[in-house]
Amino acid sequence: VALGVGIEMNKNSPEFFAPAASLLFDFSLGRKFSLGARVNLSYDKESVKVNNQIYTIEALATMRLYISAMNGRPVSGFFIEAQGGQSFLYVNSQLKNVFNAGVCTGYRFSTASLYLEPQVRFGYPYLIGAGVTVGLKF
Repeated sequence: VALGVGIEMNKNSPEFFAPAASLLFDFSLGRKFSLGARVNLSYDKESVKVNNQIYTIEALATMRLYISAMNGRPVSGFFIEAQGGQSFLYVNSQLKNVFNAGVCTGYRFSTASLYLEPQVRFGYPYLIGAGVTVGLKF
């Protein structure tokens, strides 16, 4: 089991990039496979300048496959992850729901109880995001 928090810049904005924070949970079903959940919160602060406020909440289920690890630890190393769920967009105080689907890739550097994870993700509706996650492994 792993719990983490992250920061990210993503394209949850019509014209700019939006800063985001995330909470992550994953449960390993083996040395190379895990299932989990992720919640991202982003705010398009640049669109306020053009009279547009966009808050986005992404609720995602995840499936992750670890391809290889330099240190040989389970559930660490290079990974590819499928993500799917729902995005809730608050645009100028109006709620819009959008199906969210994408893929994420990165590398999990880990010790026995901590991890650091730079990652990049692609999908809809956010198009692209890049960030880093830190967390605890139990």
